[in-house]
Amino acid sequence: MSGITIIGTGRHVPGAPVLNDALARVMETSDEWIQARTGIQQRHFARDGQGASDLGVEAAKKHSTMHASRHRRSTTSSLRR
Repeated sequence: MSGITIIGTGRHVPGAPVLNDALARVMETSDEWIQARTGIQQRHFARDGQGASDLGVEAAKKHSTMHASRHRRSTTSSLRR
């Protein structure tokens, strides 16, 4: 697709991280076993009823907050030229 430019990305992970050791306490596994097979060290679980669009909204909010001042400066300087 021409004419499309990605100018930024954002991310949001819900809740506190759950380490492999926490899983090992409730199932027959270990941190070493999980990491050796998947490379995963921790994961995050969404709340009941929390969907991908909810996570996307939070990611967009974080991105806009973090980059708002930079975009304002670049827009203002572009308008002055």
